[in-house]
Amino acid sequence: MQANPDHWNISMRYFKLLSVLILCHFSGLAQEPKDIPDLDKKIGNIENILFNALDHGLSDRDKVTLCDSLAHLYSLNENYEKSIEHAVRALRLAEEKGFTDFRIRMLRLLGNSYFRLDKYETAIDHYEKLLEIFINHKNNQEIAGAYIDISRSYFQWSKYEVSREYSGLALKISEEAGYQEGVALAHKQLGAIMIIWGEYDEALRYYQFPLMYWENSGDKIRLARMYNAMGMLYEELSDLSKAREFYSKAITLFDQVGDTWDLVNMTLHLGDIFLKEGNYKKALETYFTAERKGIGLNNKKLNAITLSNIGEAYNLMGNYQRALDYQQKSLIIKEDIGDKKRLVISYNELGKIYSNMGDYNNALKYLLKGLEAGHEVNLKSQLKHSCKLLSDVYDSIGNYRLSLKYHRLFSDLKDSLYSAESNRMITEMRTKYESEKKEKENERLRTAELINKNKIRNQKWIIALIFISLFFALLQAYVFYAKNKSIRRINEVLSQQNRLIENQKADLEKLNGKLTEANAAKDKFFSIVAHDLKNPFTSLLGFADLLVSEYDVIPEADKKMYLEQLKQSADSTLSLLHNLLEWARTQSGQVTLHAETINLNEVAQDAKNLISSGAMRKKIDLQFMIPENMQVVADRNMLLAVFLNLLSNAVKFTREGGFVKVSASGQDEYIQVEVADNGTGMPGEVLDKLFSIGTKIQSKGTANEPGTGLGLILCKEFIEKNGGKIRVESAEEKGSRFFFTLPVAKPAP
Repeated sequence: MQANPDHWNISMRYFKLLSVLILCHFSGLAQEPKDIPDLDKKIGNIENILFNALDHGLSDRDKVTLCDSLAHLYSLNENYEKSIEHAVRALRLAEEKGFTDFRIRMLRLLGNSYFRLDKYETAIDHYEKLLEIFINHKNNQEIAGAYIDISRSYFQWSKYEVSREYSGLALKISEEAGYQEGVALAHKQLGAIMIIWGEYDEALRYYQFPLMYWENSGDKIRLARMYNAMGMLYEELSDLSKAREFYSKAITLFDQVGDTWDLVNMTLHLGDIFLKEGNYKKALETYFTAERKGIGLNNKKLNAITLSNIGEAYNLMGNYQRALDYQQKSLIIKEDIGDKKRLVISYNELGKIYSNMGDYNNALKYLLKGLEAGHEVNLKSQLKHSCKLLSDVYDSIGNYRLSLKYHRLFSDLKDSLYSAESNRMITEMRTKYESEKKEKENERLRTAELINKNKIRNQKWIIALIFISLFFALLQAYVFYAKNKSIRRINEVLSQQNRLIENQKADLEKLNGKLTEANAAKDKFFSIVAHDLKNPFTSLLGFADLLVSEYDVIPEADKKMYLEQLKQSADSTLSLLHNLLEWARTQSGQVTLHAETINLNEVAQDAKNLISSGAMRKKIDLQFMIPENMQVVADRNMLLAVFLNLLSNAVKFTREGGFVKVSASGQDEYIQVEVADNGTGMPGEVLDKLFSIGTKIQSKGTANEPGTGLGLILCKEFIEKNGGKIRVESAEEKGSRFFFTLPVAKPAP
């Protein structure tokens, strides 16, 4: 019997319609997993329809719809490999036929599935394709959502700086579009990054808005994940009671929506609480429970975390071999998926285990790896842990220098993570959040009570009166708001103008100070050129002219005296000219610092050799007490100039038969050099202006040697360029003591 073609066509249309209706029914249910009693049965039904209908007249859109439905059901069943298989088929057909709506759905599903499988780079590729579509369509809400998905993927990939950049973009575009959910998601992601970096006060500040938003939104999954985030924050802050409270809330919600992945994750967090409370047996039982629950998920990251936590518990219980086995298994998985954040944890745990076993070489190997990886992702809490463990290991093997070094780093990190100010801010934010939450609850109860009363009374005149009162209240509030807004705007403009004026005033004061200093420098410079440099040349020319014109009649003894005075004047003029040129070069920026490790005693001896003839003429005892092996970091030529100026001054102002003493002492970071004499000294009013270019200070030595004061100014310039400081102590007739510091040259570790 031959089939009727009309009956066949009608049957096929009915079959297609039935398929699409079934599919639409499944698609609607896909949003609530608890409403699907048997996902495997539903999947089997649709696969059967797809297998038998592909060659029987289904449209391309029907085929894409079937593949889309299967992909989503497999995703709900947490079988992400099968979900990806069907999503790729649907995406290929959607792109070929130009079905943009299905293309968007499949790209998002593929990104989420690869994310769940810890394949973050592939997930990002799909999210970026989504982002390109949304940018072309100028859909700001979807653009913000894509930025959040990319940020989450980079975060799990341990690329926190990039994650922060995308979260910042999501926050900006969400605020501009008035997209509150996007603002909440961006704040949550930024808070998670701050926890990684140890900025706990900032993390709590970011978490306030999303916590309030999702408590009022009815989105159980998002609220549960927010509770999880809050629990992790309080766990980092060692507030275990508060952490347990948030974890318990999260577990209740995840259990209601049937999210196995997050349930396993939360079970691990509860185990962490038991571990930190010292209940190692209970912690181990909880970790094994999480391991059993996560068997069907086939999720490498969760598996690696679970193995690592079990290893940590065994280590604390003293079973080091089992601890080592579990940590090694975890390490292999983490290295495979590139989870840098958790690699740091495994390296530290392995270092701790080997240290407990007395194998300090392997302990140091893994702890140093942990320190390096921690720096790479800026994981401050684990960096602190690495430094403490390294300090303990180096102490155990007798390397106290490195033990002290890492203990100092540990203390610095500990102080930065748990400052009193941070704790104060966190307490304030917590109080503010709880107060706002209580106030919202009270407001809700008051509103409910008012509504119930109105229903009971059911009197129209009361309702009308309420509406009239509300209208006038809103009108008054609007007038008050508009007035205040105008006043605030005016105050803001005035405040900005005042700040601008204050900034301009401060800039002018700085500029005036610089101009005054420049004028003083100019006046000093020309004073030296016009007077101090001219006078020695006048003396030189006078003696030279006298010797030339009266040479034959001047007695031999006088000739020798004139020549000695001529030489002394020439020496002084040359010294003055040298200092003048050096100072001018420093002011013009032409002096270049060539810092190197040099022997302090050698440079001091070079200076001693250059000024010893002057000291011998005055019978001054030069005492040098600098250790022979003392090393500093400085420019050799600048340091020699400093010694020459200070020693020349000391000789100049010390009477015949006096002494000049040079000594040095070492400190942690700097060497301090002292140049002391028992000469004429200086009064207090001179000391205050000794290193100032704008004040003219001139004194003659005990043998009437001239001076300009420029040499000390040059000393100050050179010492400060080398990272040190210079000061002086002096009193009249009690001598002077000049001190300057230079950085210590540290030996290579």
